[in-house]
Amino acid sequence: NLKIQMSAAEMMTFIHILPIIVGDKIPSDDLNYQCFLVLLQIFKIRIAPAVTDRTIL
Repeated sequence: NLKIQMSAAEMMTFIHILPIIVGDKIPSDDLNYQCFLVLLQIFKIRIAPAVTDRTIL
């Protein structure tokens, strides 16, 4: 079984740089990638020190 084992900090860094690494290689209509990007936006809002209406929109 091939499993990637990362700490929470490593995973946080990985999900932030993944779109930079593979973003131009994935078709823009790929539903899985679109869902990942939405999840990343939610994650960024969740870990933000402050959230405003402008941040969410």
